[in-house]
Amino acid sequence: MNLKLRQITGTFVLGIGLLTACVAAPAPTATPAGQPAQRVTAEPIPLKVGALPFLSNAILQIAQEEGYFAEQGLKVELVPLQSPNDALPLLVKGELDIATTALTAGLFNVVANGGNVKLVLPLTSFAAQDCASIGILARRSDIDAGRFAAPAQWKAAKVTLPSASVQSTDGYVLDQALHRGGLTLQNVTITPADLPVQADALASGQTDLVYAVEPWVTRMAGNPALALLMPLEPFAPGLTASLIAFGAKPLATPAIGERFAVAYLKAVRQYTQGKTPRNVELVAAYTKLDKALVEKICWPVLPQDGNLNTDSIMAYQAWLKGQNVLDRTLAASEFSDKHFAEAANQILGKAKP
Repeated sequence: MNLKLRQITGTFVLGIGLLTACVAAPAPTATPAGQPAQRVTAEPIPLKVGALPFLSNAILQIAQEEGYFAEQGLKVELVPLQSPNDALPLLVKGELDIATTALTAGLFNVVANGGNVKLVLPLTSFAAQDCASIGILARRSDIDAGRFAAPAQWKAAKVTLPSASVQSTDGYVLDQALHRGGLTLQNVTITPADLPVQADALASGQTDLVYAVEPWVTRMAGNPALALLMPLEPFAPGLTASLIAFGAKPLATPAIGERFAVAYLKAVRQYTQGKTPRNVELVAAYTKLDKALVEKICWPVLPQDGNLNTDSIMAYQAWLKGQNVLDRTLAASEFSDKHFAEAANQILGKAKP
């Protein structure tokens, strides 16, 4: 089977149209555990929220279906997106109020050029677990022979990435792993490929290593000829790889953003209870994955306190600067705002470990 290549792209151009919205919003409220949700009686505030078809984005489905948004007086419309790059132009133009996105050079460049967008809440955060939500897979025969056992052995290897851009967080994490072995991205041959063909490409020898994310880690590891070589989370500890970004409406009226943050963190706290029957049901409904697979895959870590690890984002931005794809380097205050998570935590109280 031929490996299906996609053209590597690093940046995209956006026409920036700024939108200002002033909407009155009552103060956020919280419902004590074990009590019925106390819904706000004022007219619900409409919000358009862009969501990607990824496991981590199922948190929005939890907040929606469990009534956490409604409890905060928000009427949320989840707008399906196909790519992280789809969110930014829609946020800047005001066609979306909030969206999930990934860290990209394009995001920093949009903000640098006046786009009214701020990163406010984390989705996935790289943390070591007893499973791998992101990992490197190899042929079982190579693993048994001791090939590729450490990054130092990856020199001249053919590595497949799921992303179309080497400047993505995928490229960054791979580069961090290679550095542990005294190598760089220039020491391997990288070929992006669509996720469904990666297993066949690896099994047939068209590639040596595959950078995979769930549910593809579990799916590929189910092939007797393939196996997980190593998890990748330890190579970029604490990296906030996917995030929630606010556009003009919640930024102009912070009470709206605070309400969203309260609902979001309530959903995160439910999510971190683990693979309960209700959580599995909601995640399966959102991702359209079989429940048995949802129960088997490694769920990514979502910080319960909503703390945005800006140090990890700054480190990634510095790496992008070295790739010569940034218009300029931004201060953390230019691209992020931790106020919303802090306000939500004051309302909800400290999360239980």
